[in-house]
Amino acid sequence: MQIIPLSEGAFTIDKTKRFVPFDTEKDDLQQRPAGSLLVEIQPFAVITSDDILVIDTGLGYEKDGVLQIHRNLLDAGIDPGKVTKVLMSHLHKDHAGGITEQSEGYERGGGYPSGAKGTNERGQGTTPREVLSSPDEALGDCSGGAGISHSAPASRGAASPASHGAAPLPHGLAFPNATYYIQRRELEYAFEKGPTSYIPEELECLKDSPRVSFLDGNGVIDGYIKYEITGAHCPWHQVFWIVDGGETAFFGGDVAPQLQQMKSRFIAKYDYDGKKAMELRQQWWEKGQAEGWQFMFYHDVKTPLFSSR
Repeated sequence: MQIIPLSEGAFTIDKTKRFVPFDTEKDDLQQRPAGSLLVEIQPFAVITSDDILVIDTGLGYEKDGVLQIHRNLLDAGIDPGKVTKVLMSHLHKDHAGGITEQSEGYERGGGYPSGAKGTNERGQGTTPREVLSSPDEALGDCSGGAGISHSAPASRGAASPASHGAAPLPHGLAFPNATYYIQRRELEYAFEKGPTSYIPEELECLKDSPRVSFLDGNGVIDGYIKYEITGAHCPWHQVFWIVDGGETAFFGGDVAPQLQQMKSRFIAKYDYDGKKAMELRQQWWEKGQAEGWQFMFYHDVKTPLFSSR
């Protein structure tokens, strides 16, 4: 099993729930609004014996007209069109922004044209689609079905059409050949709760997509991916264990987002049930240490992966 962090860079977030890029070498956290948290945005690719998995999908930023998570996959030698499963811990905008894409460079089912690959610059030069502004566009078809083909990528640094109020490009699932695994109640809750934690407009397409497998409760996917509802961070948050080739990889989403949180006892105010989140972190840390898990940390600026072996 191979695990690849797909870092989109570091950001600060304050009570407005806006994610603002942060250069760890140049920026000063003290200059950000009081109470700002410094977090990494870090989806993961996991290559197993049977699948290419993506776990959570990032902010949905675009770079040179290409969805950043796609570019990061390409930089790791993975064609986004070959991703077979997308596992979603929950649908907050910093985890679900890359569920859909409107990149001009991507041809559904066919990957990127040659020359589209570039380097990941930890969020520099990217164009936020809906993260730093309120959503104001309607979504088109998102079924990942019959091929929609777009023109060549936009020039470097150019804003997406949505940024200028132009007619939006058609949306589609960012991984049109993959099956998305989402808790049914989490999607329902996203529409009940609405902004600012969720962007319902970008989730509308999931409701009737044949590429979405709605999960109800706990279970196992294809005999080797265990999922479990934890609540704690939000009511229908789920976590994953991937067991392959004698190894166990664990993704705790926003209940277990950083290494340091596994080692300390605290109740986070931003959690739905902070006490339960603290207790789960302790349980997972002890069990993972005993069984040699590999931990994946979505929001850890320094330590995306930690092996207990």
